[in-house]
Amino acid sequence: MSEWISANWGVIGNVLLVLSLVAFALIARAAWRNYRIREALKLQWMLLRCRFPWAGLTSRLARKHPLRLHMMPDETLWPTVEVRICSQFRKICESSGLLTPESYSNARSYLRKAGEAGRKELGALSTFGILALIAVEALILALVVSGYTVPGSSEAIQTGGAFIIGTLLAAVLMFLTHQAGKEWHLRRLVSSAREKWESDDRRFPLCPEDKRDIEIDEDGYDDEHPAYHQMTRRIRGNRHFTAGFPGWLAACLAFIVFLAYEGYSIRQHTYEQQRVEQAQPVETEGLVQDNSGAPVAAPVPAAPDASAPLAASAAETPEWRAHSDTFLLLAVLFCALQLISAWVNFHFGFAGIHSKAAARIVNCFSTLGEYEAWRRQRREGIVYEANEALSQLRSKQDRYAHKRGWPSGDQSERFLPKEKRTFERYLQMEQQEGDGGGERIPFTLAERETG
Repeated sequence: MSEWISANWGVIGNVLLVLSLVAFALIARAAWRNYRIREALKLQWMLLRCRFPWAGLTSRLARKHPLRLHMMPDETLWPTVEVRICSQFRKICESSGLLTPESYSNARSYLRKAGEAGRKELGALSTFGILALIAVEALILALVVSGYTVPGSSEAIQTGGAFIIGTLLAAVLMFLTHQAGKEWHLRRLVSSAREKWESDDRRFPLCPEDKRDIEIDEDGYDDEHPAYHQMTRRIRGNRHFTAGFPGWLAACLAFIVFLAYEGYSIRQHTYEQQRVEQAQPVETEGLVQDNSGAPVAAPVPAAPDASAPLAASAAETPEWRAHSDTFLLLAVLFCALQLISAWVNFHFGFAGIHSKAAARIVNCFSTLGEYEAWRRQRREGIVYEANEALSQLRSKQDRYAHKRGWPSGDQSERFLPKEKRTFERYLQMEQQEGDGGGERIPFTLAERETG
């Protein structure tokens, strides 16, 4: 075992590197999809941009002239560099996926009407676990196949070929099981909608005449409509909204059974070939060596008995039956892993058109009150950090102005006093006037007075 690891350490290292990159990508993807983590990362990235030495935002803006003016909507004058800082933090406030508490309520209602309330996406660690199990089983099968795919090649080449084949098999299996689980879940929702339609005595057509995709922010459009109409507007189904033939399920099952049978058959034939090769003696200068390596006289070859082939006698031995049962167990294990993967996608997948986006909003908060409390806390944190950035900008700007002999911005009576130039006041003015902002004055006070 140690010799095999030493001979194939390069391939093993590449496999571990790929698995590490996949795990990192899955964790980063899950973290970014989490609303709270994503918003916290945005704020931390903004703070890093502001505080980075010399090349940070506050350092770069502090090197600009302190008397460059900006007319605010209330006709007060602010330094342009302070407006730039405030505008960057304002983007953090308004780039959220949840702008109002109504968005949270609409997302919960959307999932309920689509029949997917309480469902969650599969976590990063669970996804990686399923992927790793399928990849390992596919790699084990590929190690057997690679000897016949690239015959006569070295062990390192065969191992590399097995890695490529195993990766392709794992990708195909992941895709098929994902589609099969998604179709399985969709068929369940379609059946549920038809049951509700049947219980309503078919008073209305199953699919409404004004059938269209309902966005999350317009979820209240069909509050008074039957439940089956609400589901048909939020789920992608066929024209008659029937379960139809399970094409992905059939294709997935057929491919799994085919791979399991081929893996079992190839393992059996490989074992039989190895047993036959080991049973034949090796000639050495007129003598032969038996299985123990001792030289013996070369026997006279006898004609093979067709009525009692070697394979038939081997099938009666306990060793052959143990190998056969082991290969069968591996085939059953392979099928079980694929069924688990399909079940996971059925349990954690979404069939609604916008259900996945709605679930990402809802699953971060248990109640609307929890979201509103978090929203207030987040806003207070952004306001505090923005005011800290303004304070750092002013102190750096004073140092640069003193070094270059520029007048300090606080010495100008035209500016609003710095105690009133806060991020809260900036937000209030911008929210009143919209995104238009104020009139920019692209010259300094000294140039204006002399010019």
